[in-house]
Formats: sequence, structure tokens, C-alpha cells
Amino acid sequence: MAIPSSGPISLDDIQTEFGGTNPIGLSEYYAGGSFVSSGTTGDSGPIPTSGEISIGEFYGSANRVTINLSNAGTASKQNIYTLASADPTYSAGITDVVYTNSGTLTSDVIGTAALKTGTFASGDTVKIVNTGLIIGKGGDGGAGKNWPSPATGNTGGAGGKALALQFGVTIDNTGGTIAGGGGGGAGGAAVSYTVQPSPKNPPSPRQGGGSGGGGGAGTDVGIGGALGTTPGSPVYWGVAGSNGTPTAGGAGGAANGFIPTPLKPRAAGANGGGRGQAGSNQLGPSPASGGAAGTAILSNSNPITWIDMGTINGPTT
Repeated sequence: MAIPSSGPISLDDIQTEFGGTNPIGLSEYYAGGSFVSSGTTGDSGPIPTSGEISIGEFYGSANRVTINLSNAGTASKQNIYTLASADPTYSAGITDVVYTNSGTLTSDVIGTAALKTGTFASGDTVKIVNTGLIIGKGGDGGAGKNWPSPATGNTGGAGGKALALQFGVTIDNTGGTIAGGGGGGAGGAAVSYTVQPSPKNPPSPRQGGGSGGGGGAGTDVGIGGALGTTPGSPVYWGVAGSNGTPTAGGAGGAANGFIPTPLKPRAAGANGGGRGQAGSNQLGPSPASGGAAGTAILSNSNPITWIDMGTINGPTT
């Protein structure tokens, strides 16, 4: 309960709010000391950290609340504000939240970060301590193009965000990793070609759908792209791309061995990206693009105070 904003107040009121024992000395209640947290304010501004201090500066002040949150296993799509505000001790504007992750934070949705701060009240503080892994979802590989189609594969899917901020934070990433999901590899293009089995046989036209791109890296991995389909006969059938893994992108589907060598790079799927890396482009005259690397930290222009950056895989914006 905050100290009143008007009327008489005493050292006893300050002790009741912030703690301590008799005899009471006002010098015990400098901000940043044993009883009053750094950054504590009253109606007239911040409580002094040293020098002159008066009882009147404590009008409207309140003892700050500390909430410690943690994850030691595997959790998905965590919102720090949602968790903190559910704590009965949370009090808007005077709460210091510390979220500690020693496990794995992930997401199964490209558009949703593995960890979000949420939006706190002015005066609250948030600190993230990460010794584990915070990683976005891997992007899916592009599907191989169906026949008939232009000689360009399908674009790979973008990787997902790891950490998204809606509030200013302090981050200690000592020994930890914050990584965007890997982008999916581009799918291969549909191709057509002609073979002549022997001088006595007429030329035989062939065509086929492209192979799928590999999925991007993530704890929730990107799925390999599907093979392209081809109607009619004779045909070349594409090969599906491989799923990503927690640390590496999946391999793109290989081109069929009967395809002429100059066409193989165009028909093959491209590899998915590793943590925080873009998927590979499909090769050919008009290459399709691999998916963009997932963002490691999306700040949304909110300030970050770094204690240690640790390992960051992927772009920060």
C-alpha cells in the first residue's frame, strides 16, 4: 500500500511501507539501499540515492514488487506480461519482473515469437536472463513447381521470430542463444527435355515437376517442400525436400538422375537455412528465393540494456 500523497506522514509510515527496524534513521531509505529499490519514485520525483533527503519526498511512494518467472523445460509462445500480471503480487508501475530461461522457448507459428515481453505499465521493469535457447519456428521449404509452369521454383517460407519486445528490457544472455528460425529452401522448377534412346527410336519428350526445398532449422522445424506433380507419361517425378532439424536446415530434394545435367540445378530443391539463416535460392536462369532468416530480436523501437549478448543467430531490428 503506497504512502499517502497528502496529510501528515512519519518515519513510521516509511518503515511500514519499506521495512526496517527501530530505531529508524531516514538515511536507511536512500533508493538503491537495503530497503528502497533503485528507481523508486514519489509524487515529487525519484527518491534520492544519496545526499539530502526528506520525509516529504516519500509522499505517494510505494515499495516495489519483485516477481521472478522461470522456464527450465520446453515452452511455446510465452508472454512475460501475461505471466507476471497473473501473479497476485503484481502492482502496475512498481513491479520488477525477472524472467529466467534455462530451457528452450519455441514457437509453432511463424508470425508469433517464442518469447514476447507484452506491454507493461510505465514504472515497471523487465529483465530477461537466458542461459538456454530462445528460437523461432523454422520456415517451410518451397514446393516443387507443378508441370506445366514457368521455369521458376516456389519461394521458401520465412523463418519465425525468437524474441519480440513491446516494452524496454534488460537482457543477460550469458551462455544463452537467441536465434531466429531458419528460412525454407526454394522449391525446384518444372522442366521439360527430349531424349532419344537410340538412333533407331524417335525422340521422346519428357517433362516433370520440380523437387521440394528443405525446411528451415528450429525446435519447431520447417517442413520440407512437396514434390511437384506431372500429368501424363513419360514423366520425371520430383522429390520432396527434407524437414529441418533443431540446429540445421533440411536438404532440398535432389533432381532425378535421368534429367540432363544442365537442367538438374533448376529442377532440384534448395537447402533450408540453419538457425537465423536464410534458405538457399533455387538455381537456374530465373531463380526462386529461399525464405528469409527469422528475426532473432524484434525490438519494435523499444530500448534494450545489454548485460551480455551471448550468442545471437539472425537479424535484430
